[in-house]
Formats: sequence, structure tokens, C-alpha cells
Amino acid sequence: MAKVGPGKRACSPVAVVCLAVMALVIAAFGPTQIANADQGLDDYNLALSLYKQSRWKPAADSFSGFLQKYPQHEKFPIASLYFGLAQINLGDYAAARGVLRKFASDFPKNQNLGHAQYRIAECSYLLDDLEAAKQELMTFTTQNPEDPLLERALPYLGDVHFRLKDYAAAIEVLEVSLNKHPQGVLADDASFSLAKALQGAGRSDEAAKRFQAIAAGESNTRAADALFQLALLAFDAKEYAEAARLYSEFDRRFEKSSLVPVARMNAGYSYYQLQQYANAAAMFAKIDGDDLQARQARYWEGMSRKGATQYTEAADLLKGVFEKEQASPLGERAIYQWANSERAAGRFASATELYLKASRLKPDGELADDALHAACELALDAGDFAKAREL
Repeated sequence: MAKVGPGKRACSPVAVVCLAVMALVIAAFGPTQIANADQGLDDYNLALSLYKQSRWKPAADSFSGFLQKYPQHEKFPIASLYFGLAQINLGDYAAARGVLRKFASDFPKNQNLGHAQYRIAECSYLLDDLEAAKQELMTFTTQNPEDPLLERALPYLGDVHFRLKDYAAAIEVLEVSLNKHPQGVLADDASFSLAKALQGAGRSDEAAKRFQAIAAGESNTRAADALFQLALLAFDAKEYAEAARLYSEFDRRFEKSSLVPVARMNAGYSYYQLQQYANAAAMFAKIDGDDLQARQARYWEGMSRKGATQYTEAADLLKGVFEKEQASPLGERAIYQWANSERAAGRFASATELYLKASRLKPDGELADDALHAACELALDAGDFAKAREL
């Protein structure tokens, strides 16, 4: 039985990139007045208008066309920056990073260099190019200590240090971030990353207290992740009663979370370990669908029913799992436990048939010998010594 859990990225910036880019860039550069405009300026203003309308693909195409046609135009630098930002909004971070790196290299004195530096680092972060992101974020934070984008850059840098397992550096950066921007746009992410970094550094008590504080915040965007992490910690420590309580709380509080099926599965495991079979069965039963996780849930629901001496219900569930997973290790376990349920219910003929089928299903499997031995025992119990000798 193995627990399952969520992924590892602590900051989740993608959802805020587009709006942040649009607001910051427009505030920084403002509209262009059209007076006696040349064709190049007309083309630039058309691209800018598309950008303001969040029409990222036409805007990117228009800026690209402008840059190709007017390499000497006074708007060339700012058009280059906008072109890279439009590509960020399209999700093409590799192309955007290349464009923005060229902007930073070609125009090192440009007043928007800091903004470009941040976006370059952000692209590396989103591309999971952690070493590049680390260097670029360190450059930005060092050279732009008062930039408003610092409230994003510091949490990202802390998360990068964490993912590179430099927990001491992560803790230092994230504490600075939370001190400077306690209500920052990524303050919740920074606090969660700090808790993870404290955990990674072996400061488990401090980590647990921070996870608890985050989980208690009804409006905290990382409350679900923090509560799930607390449940994982309890499960790892074999504190199954606490794990079951926390996973059940998660199920109640965050019913729309994508982690709910995992929480229900782990809650069921925890109850099973506590031999609270009715609670375990009820939790496994809440996982619906027809994917592998749902079939695993049906298997453990069957095992829980069996533990609760509900042998007929257990046999039906385990039979269903076997019929869909015959060729897999799960199917091998399911038919063996199905046979055990039939035997426990006193249906010895059916149990014998299933044990024999299980032994033939995978003769070199880990349960084949056990199944054959159980069939032999049933034959002896029935006084069928010839059958027993044959087996």
C-alpha cells in the first residue's frame, strides 16, 4: 500500500502572467499619440492596439512584422519588448526568452531593462530551467532592489532554491520576501514554499506550524496544499488516526480540488491501517470512475468489506476488479482475495475453483503457491484426499 500525493512545484505563476504583463507594460509605456504618423508608426500602433485587446497572436504577428520591416525605427526597442511579452502570453516561453534576451543584450541602457530581466527569469522558471532561472532572478533582484516586480521575483527565487535542494538559501530568500511583501501577490506561495524549505532543512516542527497556519486560513490560496501536506506528514509518520482526520477534513473543505480523489484514497488507507473497516470502505466508495485509481479504490473497498466480515459484498467488489484487471498485478491480488472472501462466506466449492484459477493465472506469481495451498486445504477439509494429493 503506497500513499500518493501532489506535484512538487511550490509557486504557481502561470495563471497570473497574462494580466500582470498587460497591466505592468501598459502602465510603463502608455499609449502612443498618433500625429503626423509615418507608416512604421501606424504599424506599431496597430500592434499595440491588438496587444491592449489581449489578442496575443495577432499582436505577436504584428510586432514581428514591424521588427522585420523597420529595424531602424525609433519604436524598434519597445516593439521588441512587446513582441517578447506577447509570446509569454501565448505560452511560448522559449521563444519569448530568446527575444527578451536579445532585447537586454542590444539595449542595455533602456529604461525597461529591469522589466525585461524579470520576464527573462520568469520564462526560465516556467521552462523549469532552474539554474538559468536562479542566476537571472538573482541578477534582477540585485540590480532592481526597489522594483515592484520584486514581490514576484523573490518567491520564484526562493522556490528555485528549494527545488535545487538549497534549503538554507530558500529559507533566507523567502523570509526576506515575506518581510518585504507580507500582503504581496505571491505571499501565500512564498509562505508555503518556506514551509516546504523548513521541512527540507529538517526543521519539521517549524514547518508543521507554518503548514497549520496556512491550512487554517480560509482565504489562503495554498490552504488546500498545506492541509494535504500535513496529512502526508502524518501518514509518513504512521500516525494513521491523525492522517485519517486530516484527509477527511480535506475531503470536506476542498471538494472541488483535483486532489480530492487522492485524499479519499489516502484516508481510506489510513482507516484500513486502523482496522476501522467501515470508515475505510465508505471513503474508498466515494472514489468513482473507471480508471486505474478507481479500480484500486474498488479493490480496497472490497478488502475493507472483507475486514468488516461483509464477505458477499467483498466478493462482488473483488470480482468486479478482477474482471477488468485480469492481466495485471491488481487482478492477481483481486482473484486471490475474492477466493478468500468466498471461503470466509462458506462457499467452499466456489473458493476452490477460484484458488485454482488464481494459481494458473500466473504460475510464477507471488500468490500462486498460496492459492494452490489454500485449494489443497479445502480439499482436505472436505475429505477429498485424492483431490488433495492431485494438487
